[in-house]
Amino acid sequence: MNRQTDRKIFLRVVLKLMFTITVLVVAFVLLRYSSRDNVREEIITIDLSDLAAGEHKIVRWQNRPIIILHRTKLMLETIKSGEEDNPFLVVYAQSPDYSCPITVVQPDEKEKGGFKSECSGTLYDYAGRLLPNQNARFNLEEPDYSIEGNVLTIGIKE
Repeated sequence: MNRQTDRKIFLRVVLKLMFTITVLVVAFVLLRYSSRDNVREEIITIDLSDLAAGEHKIVRWQNRPIIILHRTKLMLETIKSGEEDNPFLVVYAQSPDYSCPITVVQPDEKEKGGFKSECSGTLYDYAGRLLPNQNARFNLEEPDYSIEGNVLTIGIKE
């Protein structure tokens, strides 16, 4: 065999080896991180007894901020929905479209109040629903949670 033939064989072997390693790495990453079964959700509990009506607090769960709002009777009346009798609202503190921070807007004589996206100015009511004529498509997202007495539990219990 001559030198050029040896070089071609060497390059073929190296190329096949690189391709095989790439396929294995991609397969490993896809199999390892695509399944939510491998992810165990964190469960946190929060005492709500110190949260007065009209106040809110922000906590972090799974590296995302969550707003917990203790709605007043006036806030609940602005929702205009018979199904909303829970005074506590638990939503992600990020807009679902751009993941921008969400702030609580207190009601005054001009506005009913609710939530506002810092980036787009999108407004939501006190149930986390989009107000009419907004530039967004989705309501605020809620994490999986339950409230028993004054204890809020965020996360799925297994």
